[in-house]
Amino acid sequence: MKHLPIYASMKLADAIHLNYLLLPVTGRFGIELGFGNKTIKDVCNEKNINIDFFLEILNSFHNSDYFASDQLQSYPSTMVVDYLVRTHSYYIDVKIP
Repeated sequence: MKHLPIYASMKLADAIHLNYLLLPVTGRFGIELGFGNKTIKDVCNEKNINIDFFLEILNSFHNSDYFASDQLQSYPSTMVVDYLVRTHSYYIDVKIP
């Protein structure tokens, strides 16, 4: 199965339809259901989310062969740590119980 890249002008709902496992990932960024037909760019702008970082994370989860370690190193460490803390909380509070 070929994985299509997820890009900024794509509707977030289309990305979720492409891979429903992205839904918990969007929640870690504070994006809950109710985004309608908004594009990923629109949602990121509304939520003040770095769109490039968000796309790197989505594409990493969408395609297990994709991991942009060089690009991820270019983001501020506080951004990466914040995401990791939210991910940790998701597993501790939601997945494990």
